[in-house]
Amino acid sequence: MSRTHKIIIPIIICFYPGYIVGNNCYDAESIDPYDLPITFIDSTIGTGNDFEKQDGIQFSSEDWIYEIVLDTGETITIYIDLCNLQTDYDADIGVFRGCSGDTIVLEEQDGCLCGLCHDLMVDSVGEFSGNVDYIPIVRSVTLEGPDEFYIVVDGFGDATGNYEMVIGEVLSFEEESLAGNNSYVDVTFNDAIGVFGVDPDSWPPHPPPINVAEIQNYFEFDIESNGGDAESVTLTNASILEQGEPPGIVQIRFDLNIPPASGDEELKIFPVFDTWNNGSPLVSDYYGPRPMNYHFVPFAEETLSVNLNPMMPPTIDVNYDSL
Repeated sequence: MSRTHKIIIPIIICFYPGYIVGNNCYDAESIDPYDLPITFIDSTIGTGNDFEKQDGIQFSSEDWIYEIVLDTGETITIYIDLCNLQTDYDADIGVFRGCSGDTIVLEEQDGCLCGLCHDLMVDSVGEFSGNVDYIPIVRSVTLEGPDEFYIVVDGFGDATGNYEMVIGEVLSFEEESLAGNNSYVDVTFNDAIGVFGVDPDSWPPHPPPINVAEIQNYFEFDIESNGGDAESVTLTNASILEQGEPPGIVQIRFDLNIPPASGDEELKIFPVFDTWNNGSPLVSDYYGPRPMNYHFVPFAEETLSVNLNPMMPPTIDVNYDSL
């Protein structure tokens, strides 16, 4: 998918004084998955209640609906983040396969309760019952085509207001390149801005760049021997090959010390998990991957597997007789 970040501030046409025309499943605002990440700054005030359901979160307030259409073979794992400066009300968020009749709930939230939102990251005059945990953040939901998917921004109870919503692909490994002698691996991430760190003492509005000297606090390494000879790996150095703007890590080289491998082994790279509290009043403790994207949405809970190259010296059959 494309990595160009777009910001959309819609112009709403009023047909009658004081009345804003809403939308429904049949004229939902379209999102091109190749445009992600994308930011919407919008409002549900006066849009009408065009989406409801009977079980779970009922989505009974005024709402706005977005649509993503995927073709056969297209799969994307996205995050949806409303913890941003223009959000000023107690919102609900839902992700659905289909939008009427046979609607299937993929994700629904009336609050993240995940410790990711800080009170200084949202509108200072917003109403959140004193707890920004009530602002929804969908950390990860996978959409698999062919189908039509709908994102509904609603409100808790009858709450309405303004919101700033960022939708993008969940931060993950994109590709890797292993040195022929297994001495280093270059890893590229799927976000044009890149990977950021965490400093609970310096939280909002965006995470700080990772100090590359502390990269071992963000990614771990292991060897799955599969019966091969190499059973251990040590990170000896790390260097940034490409940075985003702001300066996240887009591509990094990990220098490794690996014993001679037979070629059966796999190098495993995965994010470090951690627990902390960001200091915002009443907010939950966070537990999950320590690497973050620029919007404090965690890295995917995934492992990168890399097949090692055989480095064992050739054997000589001393009993071989060519005559």
